[in-house]
Amino acid sequence: MMKSIISLILLLFIATTADARNYPCSQSKGGVNHCENGRFVCNDGSYSQSQQVCSGYGSKPSASNSKKSKNTLSKKDKHPQTNEAYDPSEVEYTPPTTEEINSAQQDYEQAQQTEKLKQQQEYDSQIKQSLDAMRRASEAEKTRRQRAIEERQAQDDIINQRMQIEKEKYIREREENSRKMREQEELYKKLSQP
Repeated sequence: MMKSIISLILLLFIATTADARNYPCSQSKGGVNHCENGRFVCNDGSYSQSQQVCSGYGSKPSASNSKKSKNTLSKKDKHPQTNEAYDPSEVEYTPPTTEEINSAQQDYEQAQQTEKLKQQQEYDSQIKQSLDAMRRASEAEKTRRQRAIEERQAQDDIINQRMQIEKEKYIREREENSRKMREQEELYKKLSQP
């Protein structure tokens, strides 16, 4: 009898613990306040660890949680111009005026023209650099050929000078030989006379 009562108490305790464990925002979290993106938001403002998909609790938070979320937003979000805290969801959308649209269009077209002009200038600069490089290469080649012609001309002049010297030497030697032969002939004639 005592064993059955103890067993019954243990069963009730286990069932209660399991039920509390499976219920979102149980124990110290104070229960479910609302749903947000399919997750349970507890009354203490934290998210439940439950794997269940939240539905049926409504998507709007309570007044206390709304204040908390606004305070959180005001601490994190700053207006880009005034640097004051604001809630992005409360900012009203104001469509641009025709003047603003035209001004933006003109700015865009001017930026396009400036970019095209810049690209054209870069292209012209590259073409000029290429032409300058080709001109310098052509001048260098012309200078090299002229130098080669001058060197060949100088070599030809040296060769011609040597040939002229050799020719003059040959002529002198031939004249000298002719003179010696004439002298020998005259001497022979003198000796052969009675």
